[in-house]
Amino acid sequence: MPRSILWVLSIAVATAGLGLAFAGTPENDSERVKKLATDGAALIAGEGIENACKMLRVQNGPYFHGEYYVFVFDFAGVWRCYPPHPEAEGQSIIDLRDPVDGRPLVRDMISLAKERGEGWLDYHWTDPVNGKIEIKSTFVKRVPGAELFAASGYYH
Repeated sequence: MPRSILWVLSIAVATAGLGLAFAGTPENDSERVKKLATDGAALIAGEGIENACKMLRVQNGPYFHGEYYVFVFDFAGVWRCYPPHPEAEGQSIIDLRDPVDGRPLVRDMISLAKERGEGWLDYHWTDPVNGKIEIKSTFVKRVPGAELFAASGYYH
């Protein structure tokens, strides 16, 4: 079989597998966002933040599909990459707080990345799909050798 046909078949199989693997259940959502954040951190470590961010912003690409995407902060609380709203990149939101309990979200994410290297953070946030404040679970992964972290989350 020619290589071009094999390549097309492998893409079709991979795409079909993604649809089945991430059907929207909480277990699949948690696996998906953990993989996104982990892969995003590795991409940044290998490509640098500027090149990686270009890849992270590609809609319907491997890092940004619908409500699932990788976002990146530095340890000063500055958005380094925010695919759904790139105009916000470069802004510090270090003092952003949970709208229900007032916890400092970005500071908590930074602490998690610094102290443990990776982990989960649950907080309240407005779901852009339905406009309601819901619990969001975000996986945070420190970028090796950098004062940055990649993260991805899902709503319950």
